[in-house]
Order: sequence, then structure tokens, then C-alpha cells
Amino acid sequence: MNQEAFYTAIIIGAATILPILVIGYLLPSFSRKSLIFGVSIPEEVSSSDEVKKLKGLYFKYLSIANLVSLVASYGLWELLEMELVNISMFATILLVLALSVSYYLVHIKGKQLKAEKGWKVGKKQIIVVNTIRKESTTNFNFSWFWLPATMVIVTFIVIAIAYPTLPEQIPGKYDFEGNVTRYDEKSALTLSILPLTMLGMTVMFYFISKMIVKAKENINPKYPEISAKKNRIAKYRWVVCMLILACFMNLLFMVTQFHSFGWLGIKNITPLVLILTFGPIIPIIYVAFITGQSGSRVKIKEDIEIEGVMHSDDDDQWLMGMIYYNRNDPSLWVEKRFGVGWTVNAGHSIGIGIYVLTIFLLVGMLIIPFML
Repeated sequence: MNQEAFYTAIIIGAATILPILVIGYLLPSFSRKSLIFGVSIPEEVSSSDEVKKLKGLYFKYLSIANLVSLVASYGLWELLEMELVNISMFATILLVLALSVSYYLVHIKGKQLKAEKGWKVGKKQIIVVNTIRKESTTNFNFSWFWLPATMVIVTFIVIAIAYPTLPEQIPGKYDFEGNVTRYDEKSALTLSILPLTMLGMTVMFYFISKMIVKAKENINPKYPEISAKKNRIAKYRWVVCMLILACFMNLLFMVTQFHSFGWLGIKNITPLVLILTFGPIIPIIYVAFITGQSGSRVKIKEDIEIEGVMHSDDDDQWLMGMIYYNRNDPSLWVEKRFGVGWTVNAGHSIGIGIYVLTIFLLVGMLIIPFML
């Protein structure tokens, strides 16, 4: 490997792989106190020595799995001479799998520890339901999504106006130094790919935001009113994050499209592309850290505590602590058991279809790098 390729690999690796590594080590900090690696526990034992040992074990497993994933990715890169973009995609999948395996191994030990300690014995298990209409709980104005939508419309209009003056050959691919490595024939289809991608991203982030608002809330039975307020704040913050991501992604595609027309006057936009792609990651990690699961890290003065109660123990409805399967729950979207975010109810008729589609996409992401 020459020096230029080495430094290029370092930059791309830092931009794509480093955020995944950081998030993996921070995830236990995001979970609420009533959950430890997907296992429901009383809040008062969340700071016990046993739980601290579980966290230490998770960090150990994750470090080993990450090291194996990175070494395997580097070996494939050298052996098969894959492109940096493709090997980065492959390494990302391996790191996500490493995180999942590490989590699952500690999840099993957490369930065993819970049974040994009898942590749920003598505790009254309560489910608290917020009956307020979901859309009215966040107070977010969804008309803000016209901002990324306007970026899509402007891109389409600009391309339509400029189409007659554009050259017959449009740059379609660049290397890391900004040199054109492929040209595409000018056509309505070719020039519509990025704007259509922008449209798809806008619709996706809008849909995710709506899902966040409608997702089932996890209300702490010890502080039901305060917990409901924290949930509202958390949902509002995450919807704002989705809006910001939609704007950044659309701006990225606008810049890429207009650069291919030679309008930016810059040969190499790789640094700008990296900034627009990964720039939002740091503030999103910060939001996750100050918000936590179900708003558990939101700073609000606690109300009078209801003693002797805990969250309803639904561990049996979570396969491997990752897949929620409950046919009796009408909710399609539920909060994850580890870190932050939401997942689908596999027991729901629509949920199982989403899981099947996700599996096909993941398999495709693993296979595509070897086909290109």
C-alpha cells in the first residue's frame, strides 16, 4: 500500500468507522435505569456492583469483537483489493454485528443474574399508559419539513432549466482526490437520480419522525407524570434531529449534483462531503447523551416517588433482548431495549414484513461490495 492510499484509508475510516466505535461504547449510558442490556430490573439495583461488572464485561466483549472485525476488514482489503468505499461498508456491517453479538452475550448473563438475585420478587409490576393523543404530545410543527422538501423542488427546477446547456458527458464518479473516474451520458434519468434520492430521504425522515411521535411510550410507574413529560421532550428532540439530518443529506446531494456540473469552482469536494455526511453525528450523539432512553437523562425535578413498584417485566416478549414480539400489543413501533431508538413489533402484521425487508437489505449490503 502506498502512502497516499494509506492516508486516504485513515481519513475514510475515521469518518465512517470511528462514530460506530464511539456509539458502541456509549450505548449503555443511554439506557434507562430500569433496563440493563435489555433486561428489566428495579431501578435501585442499576448502580450495584453486579450491574457494573456486566458493563465491564460488555466493554471487554465489544473491544475483542471490534478488533476482530477491523483486522478481518483490513485483511479483505489487502487480499481482494476492494475499493475503500466498499470495504468501509463491509467493515461497518461487521462492527454492527460485533456490537449485536457483544450485547447478546451480556444480555444472557444479565437474565441469569436477575434470576439468581430475584430482583423482581416482591415488586408490584405496573404498566402506565398515556391516553393523550400522541400527535399533541410533542408540539412539533411538521411544516418545518417543507425546508428539505423545498431543497428537492429547487434542485429539480435548476436541473430542468440548465439541462439544454449542460454537456453531453456528465461526471458520474470521482476518486478521493477529486479526479473524474467515470462519465455518464446526459439524460433526464441520469440527472434525476440524485434529486429522486433527495425526495426519498425527505420522505423517509418525515416518516421516521411521524413514527417517533406515534411510538408507544415507556412511562416510569414511580414518577408517571414526570416520566410522561420526559418522554415528550425526548420525542421532540429526536424529531428535530430527523429534520436536521434530512436537511444535511439533501444539502449533500445538492452539492454533489451541482459540483458534477462544474458550478462550484472546486476540484475536490471530498472534505465538504465528509463534513455534510458525518457533521450531524456529533450533535446527535450529544442529544442522545443528554436525553437518554425515554428521556431518562432529561433533567427535571422528580415528583414524589411511588415505592415498591417497577416497570412491567416483559423480558419474555423480547427475543434475544432485541426483537419485540407481542401479538397482543397493537403498537407497531416500540422503544428499543438497549441504547436509544425504536424498533418494530414483530408480532404485528406489518412488523414482520419490515423485518423481512430489513434482512434482505442487510444481506445485500454484505454481498454488493464483493460484486463491485
